[in-house]
Amino acid sequence: MRTRWFIFSILLIGSALLVSGASNDCTFLKNPDEFTVSAERRHKMRSDITSQFQMHLSAASNGAASTVDASTMPRKNFIDDSIFGRMASAGIQSAPLTSDAEFLRRVTLDLTGRIPSGEEVQAFLGDTNPSKRDLKVDALIGSPEFVDKWTMFSVICLGSTRNHRPSTGTFPDGMPFTSTSRIRLRATSLTTKSLAI
Repeated sequence: MRTRWFIFSILLIGSALLVSGASNDCTFLKNPDEFTVSAERRHKMRSDITSQFQMHLSAASNGAASTVDASTMPRKNFIDDSIFGRMASAGIQSAPLTSDAEFLRRVTLDLTGRIPSGEEVQAFLGDTNPSKRDLKVDALIGSPEFVDKWTMFSVICLGSTRNHRPSTGTFPDGMPFTSTSRIRLRATSLTTKSLAI
């Protein structure tokens, strides 16, 4: 019985100390009107958000409004020739090339569905090789993350309903993707284990 009273008195004293300290630290007790909902407060909040959005939008449009003539863009392959050629003939301006940091983030997200790690970013930004972008694309295409993302994409597109976990061994070793796709589209399989979808 004494233990219960002792615990009760400790809890009571502790609660009193917390309440007395809360009056100094509690923002609600300092200004309770700040936490009440009123039409004026809602209007002010919406106005503040709108003005902040407009400020960021105008800053972005002023800083990123630069365009480049599509005929001056560097071309590396027939896809670039086709796209930039059509844009130049139609008089459409192109966006400028991205910075290395933007490129790394975009290409990593596009090819693997993940953002690059801090170490990858630092290594890529510190690299002085002029063909580092091409090398990074090749490295990402050869990564297990690329296989996982695009295996899941093909599973979704082909409508597989089996329990599937992507891995680097999803496609049988040595079998071209076209053969694997034909087998899936025909709904036949070599064996269940060799074709894990």
